[in-house]
Amino acid sequence: MKILHVNYTFGVVGGTESYLYKLIPDLADRGHTSEVAAEKDLTDGAAASFHALPGVAGYERRLDLRHGRRFRAIVHTVDPDLIHIHNTLNAGVVKLAAKLRPSIRYVHDHTMFCPGLNKEFADGSLCNRSMGPYCLEKYHRGGCFCFRHSTEKVAAKFLKIHNRLLSVHRDLKRLMVASKYMKEELERVGVATDRITINPYYTAVPEPGDIQESDPPLILALCRMEHPDKGLLPLLDALARIEVPFKARLVGTGKHLDMIRDHARSLGLADRVEFPGFVEHAEALDLMRHARVIAFPSMWNEPFGIVGLEAMARGKPVVAFDVGGVREWLDPDRTGILVPRGDVEGLASALTEMVENPARAGDLGRAGPDRVREQFVKQRHLDILEGVYQEAVG
Repeated sequence: MKILHVNYTFGVVGGTESYLYKLIPDLADRGHTSEVAAEKDLTDGAAASFHALPGVAGYERRLDLRHGRRFRAIVHTVDPDLIHIHNTLNAGVVKLAAKLRPSIRYVHDHTMFCPGLNKEFADGSLCNRSMGPYCLEKYHRGGCFCFRHSTEKVAAKFLKIHNRLLSVHRDLKRLMVASKYMKEELERVGVATDRITINPYYTAVPEPGDIQESDPPLILALCRMEHPDKGLLPLLDALARIEVPFKARLVGTGKHLDMIRDHARSLGLADRVEFPGFVEHAEALDLMRHARVIAFPSMWNEPFGIVGLEAMARGKPVVAFDVGGVREWLDPDRTGILVPRGDVEGLASALTEMVENPARAGDLGRAGPDRVREQFVKQRHLDILEGVYQEAVG
């Protein structure tokens, strides 16, 4: 089968892009051909044929005429059996894809059901309401963290765009999600249950090797330096409460890196916390192997959290806030520790236990690979995906 993948960008820059970059060669091993339409190619031509498609990341209720012509030309050239949509804010892209070929979408984020993009209010609390008139009511009462516009008229326009984006997905053959949490969010905004397939992400379990842990023990976090979504400030507050020797490494980059680094200095953590910035994916995985514990402090409702899978596959316990789809891969007291969202003392206590008690950390870590093999392996994911592809084309 020939598949045209549509996404913002092509390259390993985030969870969705990492998934897509890995998926394409895995599909090739099963005899499928993949090409990519996106705004940017960050891979230097690796893994798939690339087609530049402007407008994918833009907020548009309908596709700009030039962009529409470009998309039609790409589809004509590639002649795919199926279009697999990943991330886009452009309702016109989805609408045109459904007209041109059988199309599905893997819903990786909150875009379809939240105009604020992260289901988080400006005061840091989480939203459990469905997208609709309430969004504008909340706009007048403090707003959402990412739903802030110059006037009510502009806010209403963006809400209409997101409602339009949701509505055009009725033309797609099927929607896929990584977690029950995401399925429930789609159901909340009216997507029929029988149109949604849960297909969790996957990772490989590497061969075990001799690992020399750092001394003192290393606490590792891998995420974008964004506030408040990724929870780096609560993590730093927790690290400041740990009284036993440790080192921490917070890997990643983002617009709030300087602010997060300044917060670490203000807590007196400059000598214990490192900020190496962006590292390549392979290097990040190697860092995991030398850590005592992986911290996953996301404060928003994570659609899934593939970093957790990669940590468990490498035999590392994970300490995380209990948000979104996290508990669907982190098995509490078997592969890690779940802490109530925002509980800094609880996070500090869990990390302290991992640092102080290597036997306990080792027990939780050793259960990780088995957990991955049970639920999150490539064959299972691709079997479900191929079934969705065949259903859509058929």
